[in-house]
Amino acid sequence: MSVGPISETGGPENREKWRTDLRDVNVRVWLEGPAPAPTSLDSSLRRNSAFIKRLKQPNLSESKAQILQELACLNLRKYLDELVPSLPEILWRNTSLKDRYAAVEILSALHVKFGGDEFTKPFMSALAQELVPAATVFEGSAEQAQKEEANRTARHRTLARIVTELVLVGFVGPLDKQDVLRHGLEWLFGILRSLLAQDRDHIYTSLVQGLLRSYGSILLASVPEHEAGQPWMTVGDSSPSPTALVSEEWQTKFRRLFETYYVTLTRHASRLHASLQKQAQRNRDAYIRHGEVFEDRQAKFERQAKETKTLMESTQAISVMLQVHGLDLPDPQNEPVQKQGLLLGAKSTLAEMSARTEQEFASGKSPWEDEETRNFYTDVCDLRAHVPPSLLAGGAQGDDPKKASTETEELSSLTSLLDRLPLLGNREMVDQLAIELAFYTKPATRKRLVERLLSVPKQRWDLVPYYARLIATLHPYMPLLVDSVVEQVDQRLRRMSLRSKMDAQTRGQAIVYLGELTKFGLVPEHIVFHMFSRLLDDFGRVSLEMLALLLETCGRYLYRMPATNAPMQNVLDQMRRKRAAHHLEEHHGLLLDNAYFKCVPPEYPVVVHRTLSIKEQFVVHLFEEKLTEMKMDRISQLVRALDWQDASMEDLLFDMFTSPWRVRYEGVRVLADLLRVLHSWHAPFVVRVLDRVVEGIDTDLSRTDYMAGQQRVARVRYLGELFQCQLIPPEAVLDQLWRLVVRRVHRPDRYDDFTRVRLVCTLLQTCGEAFSAHPWRKRMDDFLAAFQYYLLAKPMPPVDVAYQVEQTLDQLRPRRSRHPSKAALAQRLDKILPLFYQRDLTSIVAGLVKTGGTEHRPGNDESDSEIPRDLRDEWASSGDESDSQDGTDSLYASEGEPASASDNELDPEAALDEQADDELEHELALLMAEANAAPGWLSGGGSTLERTRQALSGASVPPRPPPAAPTVSSPDFMTFSLLSRKATKEIQVPAAASISVRARQQQEQEAAERQQLKAYVLAYRDREEGSRAT
Repeated sequence: MSVGPISETGGPENREKWRTDLRDVNVRVWLEGPAPAPTSLDSSLRRNSAFIKRLKQPNLSESKAQILQELACLNLRKYLDELVPSLPEILWRNTSLKDRYAAVEILSALHVKFGGDEFTKPFMSALAQELVPAATVFEGSAEQAQKEEANRTARHRTLARIVTELVLVGFVGPLDKQDVLRHGLEWLFGILRSLLAQDRDHIYTSLVQGLLRSYGSILLASVPEHEAGQPWMTVGDSSPSPTALVSEEWQTKFRRLFETYYVTLTRHASRLHASLQKQAQRNRDAYIRHGEVFEDRQAKFERQAKETKTLMESTQAISVMLQVHGLDLPDPQNEPVQKQGLLLGAKSTLAEMSARTEQEFASGKSPWEDEETRNFYTDVCDLRAHVPPSLLAGGAQGDDPKKASTETEELSSLTSLLDRLPLLGNREMVDQLAIELAFYTKPATRKRLVERLLSVPKQRWDLVPYYARLIATLHPYMPLLVDSVVEQVDQRLRRMSLRSKMDAQTRGQAIVYLGELTKFGLVPEHIVFHMFSRLLDDFGRVSLEMLALLLETCGRYLYRMPATNAPMQNVLDQMRRKRAAHHLEEHHGLLLDNAYFKCVPPEYPVVVHRTLSIKEQFVVHLFEEKLTEMKMDRISQLVRALDWQDASMEDLLFDMFTSPWRVRYEGVRVLADLLRVLHSWHAPFVVRVLDRVVEGIDTDLSRTDYMAGQQRVARVRYLGELFQCQLIPPEAVLDQLWRLVVRRVHRPDRYDDFTRVRLVCTLLQTCGEAFSAHPWRKRMDDFLAAFQYYLLAKPMPPVDVAYQVEQTLDQLRPRRSRHPSKAALAQRLDKILPLFYQRDLTSIVAGLVKTGGTEHRPGNDESDSEIPRDLRDEWASSGDESDSQDGTDSLYASEGEPASASDNELDPEAALDEQADDELEHELALLMAEANAAPGWLSGGGSTLERTRQALSGASVPPRPPPAAPTVSSPDFMTFSLLSRKATKEIQVPAAASISVRARQQQEQEAAERQQLKAYVLAYRDREEGSRAT
């Protein structure tokens, strides 16, 4: 695609030729389709991702040529799903005219490359979704809502201009051969009508002005001045050009749309004007009754007057561009109401100037960071409301040497006021001091005041803004004061530039002083920009620090104000170029970068939060506010009546059931009881919830984030309540308790962290009393011994943790004394700990041994010879009890379903999965580490682990058994060898099982690797023999 260049300063003929060239290319693509893509296009991820990243950067006009060149060489077909949704954001970030032209050319190139069906239609759908009005009211403060509304209006204003340009170049399709722009104009008309029809507050006046200013001559026909809303045929003799791009029919529709919006705008302006007049009358009445107008009433009047004035100016501009009669209403600011010397509608000169320039700034971005900062620099106190006019008039006169002798008497009373300067801390104190200083308007007073204002104490840079506000307040009545301060600050900075070793505090204060006075509009432009020029020319170490400080102080103000935007942009561009050309230190580079982004802060996309539906809000309300024991039956009926087929509703319920911290703490038990009720109807859902709760506890042990402490405690208590509701077996609770007090490599546990102690106490207080019966009492006693040893391995716990531990132990074993020392606990753990490890290590292969016809017990293996007999008997009886409750455990998994014979059979895939292997390796590594290292849990070197290690190291290796005759396996089964301590057992696994398929694939891969290695060796040998023969 090749079109002529277009520039921002080009005339209408140049722009029309540019549109014609693009339109011809786009129409050809719509009618004939895109050209076939060459096969040599680059599809690499790196280059395509770099292209998309470059496209997302601002200032497209500068990189347009490179983007178009890369677009012709890349194959972006696989990346369209990522590129298309991000294009609207790219477009509204490029606000300048030349950037919009560059964006249109790039979009046309993408249209030519991929065609309308593959690229253009999805992009127009994404663009139409971005140009829809706000569907809901913004939930937040009024200031946040106003900011959100301003951002959305700015985005729509930029996108509307780009969309109009795309329609004019034939980008929107499909096309009609008789009227190529018909479909695009219809699409544009629908978008504008949806935006303007819902604009009751008329926030899109800037959007309408921008469209009429840029494209009014194309979308609207030239007609004589008439009344808004007058029918087209009665307007006058309007004869559109036969070569007009937009037909007369569409010109009529667009004119009717804009004139209808203008009529509603005039009605809104009339209502605001009437309301302003009523407010002014109420202010006059309040002044008569009370002798003054309160600050809140005056502030409301000024804000309403400002809004009315802005709306009137917009109305007047739109009426001129539409060629309709304007609305002739008097400006409230031109009718000030005076009563006994008080000017109700008066505002200071600086405040008027700031309000006007802020409204006239085309970008819509305020030069102030927030509303409070804007009020500080623009809402300056008017001294005429507090000081007699005769005294204020005397302050503007020049020096009179004849009266200098009579002014010395006032200096003594002035000293007490000047001593209050270092005590300034807010706007009210500054305004009060300005009012008191206004009574001292003699020349000698002014000289004394200049000296004190320039002598800012060191390390008190926070006083400089207050001093500048004081000067701005006195400026209308003491103009020579500002001249003296600005002149001396400028001279001080000129001297400092020649003395680089001057005190940094003094130099910084002077720069900040100049910047603060600039934000009040007291420094001439040539002075501050001359300072920028000098600092950029020098660009040394001292100049860099001064430049960064000056930019941070007043750079944003100068960049946002329309009068100084262009020269400030030149300053920033020059600074960026020098920053890139020089090799600066890291400190100086960060200073310049921070100063630049302080002036031009980056724009962040608006985060759109998902809004819950009415049903979802009702569910959240039930769980978070209404979940109590008295209402549990009714809530269970409502939850069962929900649409469980809806995936979003099921996900919400899953999130509520797995987030016990979202309900009240006393409602956790009710939440577990509600899950128990749902088990009969939605068993798979309940199993998912239980798995997520257990996984969440394991995840909590792997992180040490104190922000999630409440979630950890709630999840552990939820586990205990689930056990009380018989949704999980006792083994799961005991295993979880054991995992809480045993160290693991992937579960950090700091020496002074008592998070696990709190979790253990919470779980024991919730369901610990259920383990006081015969089958589980011995195992709970063993765990309590391990828990007390875990406590002794840590430092002295805090008071709350110690109290919680004491209360927990008293609740479980009120009549049992604590273990007196660490040595006594070590002797007991020397007998218990190997049994815990033995039970943990053999849990994976217990089912495998059981399938061979022999029932496995912890006391049946030869490895249990080191365990005392009483403990073996206790654990054996515990195992019998566990086996006797298989029917109960099956109810936890699938209540209401009969147990089949296949449930008791072996599942080799589950027994030998990767997770079990990893857990086994971790346990073995931990066991060997604790056996070889210094005693951590156990004391003394003669522990069972040490004796086991020595026995294993000294044992002889048994002779290799004779090779057995190969067994002929059926093709439907695959033979696996299970290694145990007694013997090697062979297991027949079905060939269709996933473990058999993986094993067979691994064998085939190894065979192929061996064949390939053999071929490499033979080829190498052939080459060696050939080289020797030659």
